[in-house]
Amino acid sequence: MASNTSPVTSDIFWKRRESAHKIHIGDAAASQICGSERTVFSFETKPRKVALLKVTLDDIGMPNLGINFDPANLLYNNDEPFVLLDEMANRIYIVHFKDAVRPSVGKVNGYETVLEQGSTHFADLLKRLLDSGC
Repeated sequence: MASNTSPVTSDIFWKRRESAHKIHIGDAAASQICGSERTVFSFETKPRKVALLKVTLDDIGMPNLGINFDPANLLYNNDEPFVLLDEMANRIYIVHFKDAVRPSVGKVNGYETVLEQGSTHFADLLKRLLDSGC
């Protein structure tokens, strides 16, 4: 992220589009927040799946929409942090240094842990992120 970039992270612009079963942003909100090349909008990764984040950002098509990469959120929602990195590293604007454990059998959510005591393999994630050139 460039030093002149002003990140904004919020969930308030997510709305359920029932007919398409997708999450989207209203055009006016996206234009207002991301209209300037110096402004980015970072979506929180919880409780959204990697595939939904990718489709949503691709559908909206604005280059200054990205992701607040939080591997703990992905894990305790039983998603794959390395998949997000592989598919969307260029869309990551913010990184949360958190760790988590996947849901146990019969549970919907996992839980957060102290960094490097969960299942994120955070050192490997960070190395891959840095190697990607972000």
